[in-house]
Amino acid sequence: MKTRINLYLAELRPKKDPLSLNRVTVFLLTLLLVMVLLSSVLKTKVVAQQKMLQNQQQLVAEQQATLTELQTALARKQDKNVLSQQLAQIKAEIQHKQLVMEFISTHEQTILYAEVMEDLARLHDPLIWLTGFKFNNQHIILEGQTDEPAQIPHWSDGLKASSYFSGKLLSEMKFEQRDGVTYFRVASEPVMEAK
Repeated sequence: MKTRINLYLAELRPKKDPLSLNRVTVFLLTLLLVMVLLSSVLKTKVVAQQKMLQNQQQLVAEQQATLTELQTALARKQDKNVLSQQLAQIKAEIQHKQLVMEFISTHEQTILYAEVMEDLARLHDPLIWLTGFKFNNQHIILEGQTDEPAQIPHWSDGLKASSYFSGKLLSEMKFEQRDGVTYFRVASEPVMEAK
């Protein structure tokens, strides 16, 4: 005959939380560290490109001075064949260096990942999760989700005040509510949807 009854059933026992505070904190700190490291690496690359651009500008200035000297010498000399060949060679070098300089300056202006990553890391809001971002020339698309939709205006105001986003118009803002979660997309230019 049984004299004890177990009232502590399996469904009454505490269950482990897979998203404990420690795990979420470690994940967020790791993500922040990765973002800071990535931004510093990209900033280093931008600085290196700026130095390369300055070196190319200096070389172009020297080549322009050489070109001017050769044109003057060419005007004074009778035998113009050798000087004409040197002049053509220097003009080709200058044109090549100008193309490289234009590429570097265009590349530097269109890809400012380090600045963007710094701003996003600085404006981190624990109630807003970014699930994706895309860069398209001077435009950016940010996608994310939140349980607190009231935080999105504060977060976007912070973006507008940041160094990269200041002066840029956030012309597209889309929101969608599913299962108690607000999904959003913010873009600095309207993006054509694929049909």
